[in-house]
Amino acid sequence: QYCISRAEDFRYLSRGNCVKVDRMNDQTEFRDTLSGMQAIGMTQEEIGEVWSLVSAVMWIGQVDFVPVK
Repeated sequence: QYCISRAEDFRYLSRGNCVKVDRMNDQTEFRDTLSGMQAIGMTQEEIGEVWSLVSAVMWIGQVDFVPVK
């Protein structure tokens, strides 16, 4: 079973060796993003679908592809 809870654990986020920006607060940025989604009229279902899509992209980045012989 996979359990990832840190940005460092995701390849797409950690490849640049910069997962933390001192002048940014992740909690505040998340709340602002969520507020923006609500402000443009997105429903809870639509917002959930966006998070599911983001999650799928992050997880596909964890897959190792190997050539078939």
